[in-house]
Amino acid sequence: MTLTELAAFNPQTSSESALRRSFYVAQQKRSTVRCGFDGEYGEFIKTCNIQLQIRCAQLTFIDRIHELVQRTNQMNFSATRYDREMLIQLIQDQSVATFF
Repeated sequence: MTLTELAAFNPQTSSESALRRSFYVAQQKRSTVRCGFDGEYGEFIKTCNIQLQIRCAQLTFIDRIHELVQRTNQMNFSATRYDREMLIQLIQDQSVATFF
């Protein structure tokens, strides 16, 4: 068995993560346009028309939530890695506000 065949090197992906390359291409285009933009950075960002959706976590999104928690620390302010079962418990806990 090779390294690339091990489960650790083949994380579960969502349909959104399959689009990652297109996200990188879009970011490269923004960087190129930014270099030619004559104005403040905030004004440039407004012209990009970037949309962000923040949702209450629901079990129907558990695959994507788990993927994001495993892939990034940027939005995981506790820096704790949660396994899938712990995420399910957090989502179901009415005393915890969970968003993604």
